Parts: sequence; C-alpha cells; structure tokens
Amino acid sequence: MTDPITETPMPMGRKIIFDDDPNPKPAWETALPPLPVEKPWIQLPGDGRTVSAFAQDLGGQLAPHGLYRCNERVLAEDRTIHQSTLLDAPRLVTFVEDYVRCTKAPAPAEGEEDERVVTSMRLSDAKLVLASDRFVNQLQAVEHVNPVRVPVLASADGLRLLPEGVDDKTRIFTERRSLPYRLDLPLDEARALLDGLLAEFPFADAAYAKAVQVAAMLTVYGLDLLPPHCLLPAFAYTANNSGAGKGLLVQLAVLPVFGVLPTTPPPSSEADMAKLLLAGARNHSRVVLLDNVDQLLQSRALESFITATHYSGRLLGQTQQVTYPKKTAVFITGNQLQMRADLRRRTLVVECFQTEARAEDRAITRPLDTTAILARRDAILAALYALVRHWNDDGRPAPSRVQPGLTEWSQVIGGIVEHAGYACPIPPPTAPTLDPVIEGMERLAALLADRAEAATFREVVRVCRANGLFEHCLPLDRDLRDGEKRCFSALLKRYHGMRFRGGITWQLQGHGHARRYLATREAVAIPA
Repeated sequence: MTDPITETPMPMGRKIIFDDDPNPKPAWETALPPLPVEKPWIQLPGDGRTVSAFAQDLGGQLAPHGLYRCNERVLAEDRTIHQSTLLDAPRLVTFVEDYVRCTKAPAPAEGEEDERVVTSMRLSDAKLVLASDRFVNQLQAVEHVNPVRVPVLASADGLRLLPEGVDDKTRIFTERRSLPYRLDLPLDEARALLDGLLAEFPFADAAYAKAVQVAAMLTVYGLDLLPPHCLLPAFAYTANNSGAGKGLLVQLAVLPVFGVLPTTPPPSSEADMAKLLLAGARNHSRVVLLDNVDQLLQSRALESFITATHYSGRLLGQTQQVTYPKKTAVFITGNQLQMRADLRRRTLVVECFQTEARAEDRAITRPLDTTAILARRDAILAALYALVRHWNDDGRPAPSRVQPGLTEWSQVIGGIVEHAGYACPIPPPTAPTLDPVIEGMERLAALLADRAEAATFREVVRVCRANGLFEHCLPLDRDLRDGEKRCFSALLKRYHGMRFRGGITWQLQGHGHARRYLATREAVAIPA
C-alpha cells in the first residue's frame, strides 16, 4: 500500500484505510458539487402557497449543495473560505440565491409566456423555513465538524483517516481544503519533534508531565478514535507562579487540530457555569477552557459535565429540560490550582515549577508562542498521527495502568502514549491531587503517624496551624468559635478508617470531649 499523499510505501501491520473509496484519489482536497447551470424557479409563500410547501421544495433543491443539520443547527459550507458556518435567517436569504430563483408568481401554464421575476425571500419566511421539519429533515445529518482530517478506528482491524466532506459511516464532516500533513513520519522523528516542543517547560515531574501533555494533545486529535460515549478526563495545568507556560501547553494541545482556542474566564457563579457548559454541549464544542482559575474550583455542574456522556439543562427563556450528548475535552489553568475530590478523580494534572521569581528571567533558547505553533500545525499533526499509526500497527498494546471510570480512554490514549515511549499518563500514587482537604489530611496523618499516643482535638489544631494546614477553616489570629470547631471535627471524622499514601491509616478513638485522633503506619515486612 502507498501513502495517498507522498505515494511512498506504507509500513505493514494492521490494515489502514484512508477513504471509503477502495481507490483513493491522490489529491488531499475534494470539491463541493458545482453550482447549478440553470437555477430552478421556486414560488415564495403567499397567494395560496404555504410556507411548508415552500420549505419542502427549497430543502430538496439545497440538500445536495453543502447544507447539513447538526443538533438544532443548520450548517452551510462557504465556497469562499472553505469552512462550515452557521446558517441563520439573514444568511439563508442570500444563500439560496446561488442555487434557486425565488419568485412570487406561480409557474406559467403550458403555452403561456413566462413572466416570473426574481424576488428575494423575506426574512420572516427565512426564519420559518429554518424552523420547519420539512426543510431541516431533508438535510444530511452530521455529528460534528472537524477542521482537519483525523483518524478513526474503523473496525477491529482497521485504522482509517476520515475523508473531506461527510463520512457516511461516522456522519462526521471534515472541512474541505483542510490542512494536509505527512502520514509516513517515523516514530523516532515524531518523538523528537514532540520532545523538542516540550523541552523548555519547567515541569515539576518531567516524565509524568510530558506523558500527560502528550495525552492531552492525542485526546484532542483522537476524539474520534474513542467510542461515541467515551468519558474523557479533564486536563489541569497549575504552577507556582505566572509565566510558567500553562496557557501555551493548552495551545499545543488544541491549536494543531482546531487552529483557534476560545478562552473563557471561569464563570462567577454556578448558574453561569451551567449555562456555559450547556451551550458547549448544544454546540457540539470539542474543547472547553476555563482559564486562570484563581480560587478553589468546586462546581457540581462541571463535575456532572466531566463524569457523564450527556449533559442536561434549561435553555434561556424556556422551562423544559433539554439533554445533549457531549464528547468534550475540558482544560483548566490556574496558579496553585485547587479543586474538590469529585473533580480531582477525573483530572490529569500538569504541574510546572518555575524557580525564577520573574518569568522574563527564565532562559529560553527556542521561543514558542501562538504564531510558532500555528506555523508548525502540519508537523505536529504528522507526529500525532505517527504515534497513532505505530500503536495500531503493533497490535494496539494496552497501557500499564487504567484510570477507574476512564477505561476506554485509558486503553486507547494511554496505550498510544506508553507505546510511543512516554511514561504512563494515568496518575501514579505520587501525582499531585490539587485537593487541599485530602492533601492536608495526608500531611496531618504523616505528622501524627510517629506519635506514641493519640492526639487530642486541641493538639491536632496546634499541629495543623504550625504546618500551615487547613488555613481556610483554622484562623491563626483567634481561638476557634464553636461552629468552626464542629466543622473541623466533622472533617476529621469523615476520614476515619481511611488509608493514605505511605500506608498510614487515620483513626478516631472515643466520643465527644474524650475523642482522640490516631495515625497508624502499616508495618513493613522484613524479608527473612
């Protein structure tokens, strides 16, 4: 088999299919159907002509010419910019005039002179047409739109690159004149390219952070490799100071595929968060970025969005509940980022530690910015495809670890990352949790583990204050109030019987004022 772009021999292994056509054309681009030579007449509504009849006729004429329905939206291929855009009522008025001639007069009877005059559709009629099932249901349905060709796992033994236009099997639309990239890049060259891009980021744990970053890049590129209802992890980027490159790492994951990265500041309320995520699910957004989170991240809406394959809510001005499927990669950035346990469990963390007090003092020999990433989109896509192709050719080996609740993602993305020679992106026991409560409990248990006697509540508070633990609920400038004592006591009780890293178990003894707190370290067996 030869590469359809370079016409060089492809490596043997699992079958790779580039198009549904058994004899794929060498050209990367495919063309839209041509404009009609003679535009047909369509009578506008009015004078006995119903809107539904007009919508039926118009849909039949426009359906073959780059119109699609996606969720509740109508998408149109723009012949000028070669991208799909939302077709709203004002655009529909002029869009149809490239394909049909609208007129108020009925067709002339046989033998009569044709006196029809071309007339533009009224905006009110355009709105009714877009809301008509007779119009919309004639358009080809698509799941979502990709700006570049991406791979899918066609079957148990086939890796396939989606064609431009609509793929009949997956109903995924790929924009025409998408960016071409190499399909035969060797694995060692792909590794060298990715390693070069990541070489100067100040990762706290370089091996693990690089693995998570490559997993993030592969997740965005390989969304269609994953099953339709596959759960995805969130990707969090945190640092000790500004300027460590958190946003640039997100751009490296998103820009090669999409070319743009909409940045969204974290919503100020839970209601705004729910609206943002519902809009993302409704619009089939493939990426959501919460940038520069500057406080403890706790959101039930975000937890639900990450941990479910469908997302529900109420549209603005409506009372009924709507539900949309979603497969969206969530990215979160923030200095000294912290989040609650339900988010932490489904989040992979890239932690940066910058030793320079001022970011501009960091020595960088190969500057990287948005322009540089966009200039190398084709090279990055080629490298990502190389990682996927070699994993597929070698039998799709499984990763060494699987993240609970993210089994399908782990098997595919985790397997590709490890097969490429990187560390496993599934969090190891030493990975940062970003959860101030559980990290505080782990540190507290470690501090009390070597004590001969159980500690009183007062002693626990003193140890926490001396070591900067639970500062959000243990003020340093005064004694605890009764309510604060009850809240902290309830927090300590919540972890009774739990085992932390290092084999340390947190236990409570007694009740009320006689309660004591004990951290016991598991004995290590000494070989005979």
